[in-house]
Amino acid sequence: DIKPLLFKVLGEVADGTAAIQMPRMQSVLTRMKLNIEDQAENQPEDLFLDVCIPNFLYDVDGSKLSSALKEMERLDCLLAKDALFWSDLAKRMLVEAPCVVVIGE
Repeated sequence: DIKPLLFKVLGEVADGTAAIQMPRMQSVLTRMKLNIEDQAENQPEDLFLDVCIPNFLYDVDGSKLSSALKEMERLDCLLAKDALFWSDLAKRMLVEAPCVVVIGE
């Protein structure tokens, strides 16, 4: 059964027993920024439409459009976070949050 093993590992990350690999986290976030910049340069229409179409379909008053366009600012903010932030996030969102286990056969 994978659930106990998964929650053991996530629990270790959440309580600080297992260290967050901050260089790897920074590498992933930097790669995300580079992908956005690459898409803005090579396929600007797709980048714009990826934000505008869901906003048009699901945002009633248009208030979320400006925040959706600030992806680079969000990534910069995440790059400045320390390991304690990521451990707390893992605890709150992965360990303490309700979950459903689906078993396929």
